[in-house]
Amino acid sequence: MGGKWNFDHDNRKPAQADLLRIPPPRFEPDAVTAQVLDLVEARFPDNFGRLRPFGYATDRAGALQVLAHFIDHSLDEFGPYQDAMLQDDP
Repeated sequence: MGGKWNFDHDNRKPAQADLLRIPPPRFEPDAVTAQVLDLVEARFPDNFGRLRPFGYATDRAGALQVLAHFIDHSLDEFGPYQDAMLQDDP
C-alpha cells in the first residue's frame, strides 16, 4: 500500500485529553470473573497495576458491544492515535 513497509511515523500523535470523548461500555464482573480476580489478587499480591475496578467484556455479547462502540466512535481516528495512552485509561 503506497510502497511503504509501515506507517509507524504517522501513528505517533500524543493523546488529547478528550481522545475518549464517549467512553467505551463497562461491564460488571460475573461470578466466575469475580472468582478469578480474587484468585489473582491472592496469588500475585505484589504485582503492579490494579485489577479493580474491572469492567471488561468477558463474553461474546459484551465483546460485540465494545467492537460496535469502537467502530462507531473511535475507528476514524485510530491510526494517528493507535499508540497513545491516557493517564487513567486501562
